[in-house]
Amino acid sequence: MAQEPEDPLKAIINYGSYLCNMTVSQTHPDDGKVYCPSKFDGFGCWNYTVAGKQAIIPCPEHLPGFNPNQFAYWNCTENGSWQNTSLNLADYSKCLHEDVTDDTHKYGLYGMFAGFSLSIILLTIAQLIFFSFKQLRCDRITLHKNLFASYILTGLTKIIYLASVTTEPTILFENPIWCRVLQIFQEYAVACNFAWMLCEGFYLHTVLVWPFHTGKKLIYLCCGIGWGIPFLLALFYTIFRFQSENNIMCWMEQSDLHWIIDGPICLSLLLNIYFLFAIVFVLLTKLRGMSDNSQTRKVFRATMILVPLLGLQYILAGFSPKDPTFQDVYHITTVIVSSLQGTFVAIMYCFFDREAISVIKRWYNQQKESLSGNNSKRVSTYITMYTDPLTASNSTKTVDADMPAGHACKMNSDPASPEETVEMLTPE
Repeated sequence: MAQEPEDPLKAIINYGSYLCNMTVSQTHPDDGKVYCPSKFDGFGCWNYTVAGKQAIIPCPEHLPGFNPNQFAYWNCTENGSWQNTSLNLADYSKCLHEDVTDDTHKYGLYGMFAGFSLSIILLTIAQLIFFSFKQLRCDRITLHKNLFASYILTGLTKIIYLASVTTEPTILFENPIWCRVLQIFQEYAVACNFAWMLCEGFYLHTVLVWPFHTGKKLIYLCCGIGWGIPFLLALFYTIFRFQSENNIMCWMEQSDLHWIIDGPICLSLLLNIYFLFAIVFVLLTKLRGMSDNSQTRKVFRATMILVPLLGLQYILAGFSPKDPTFQDVYHITTVIVSSLQGTFVAIMYCFFDREAISVIKRWYNQQKESLSGNNSKRVSTYITMYTDPLTASNSTKTVDADMPAGHACKMNSDPASPEETVEMLTPE
């Protein structure tokens, strides 16, 4: 029977133990002094050390994520025993601390704090707008609400993790249970974010290709995909990770088990690439016979705006440069893109959204007239240009300002023509 491959983490520890046995003194010094014993603590190799002294060794180079140019420390007490810590380990904080003290990484950390904070603020305002106006209650906006909620959840978990773990490297070695739970919440939030980006692409594709299959059932399906599937992925990942030997350092180090979450995320990006090309193909095909070149330009513009909505910019994250000169640029760009994506989506799909702007303007005018003392019966209207899907002729429709819920985006729950879809995707 074939022998099972050795766990990578166990192999690294065994190799470290081997190196330790090769380098430490084999016998206790016989000079009458008190010494702390030689020891391998799972990370580094500590030789016999005189009592009352501090032992210093280079950070282990055989461990991923450690900087061998830094040093680890362990105090030998007066009674000849190593100083007790929560996990009976030396102080390896400096081994990981370079990522925080190095200017590039430090500014990257500050950038992530600022970017995610700004995104959370703008996304929260956008959510208040969506929930405050009943005219904005429709399937498309419902998807945006859930997508924005996943961005907020991701931003909050990222900020909490950065503030409580990344800036305190010693926590990684203590490996408390709350740290691992926080890591799981972060993985779940990221998975939800990608799942809802997939739902956005799936919905737009369905509106164009199978317009009569839209409705509440489609929204329920998206809710299952957006919140349910990531929960199952995070649950399976947690169970297997707890049972594995790679159960250290707050699960910050990558494991083969991480493909339980990364695999579906990669699949969602591939599906969104397909949805994007399918949407563009259908729009260009149906608009090909029209002489209005502005529609083609709008299709191109809508395509560019769909890229962040569908999360396709994350594909570039897999192409990290090897040249150290460009690694800092890559790191800073990644920080900006990941932390400010929620900001961009909130601006494009709420603050610049035609329907949201129209509803807010009508509400503002109503409040203005109310404050001016004009209590007379008023009927405000707005005119929406649309194209009849059957006749392809331009028409207008006039709607009361106090229209029922969902009327402002009514066209998005009906079978949409290519022109309506382009207008829906193109912000103000």
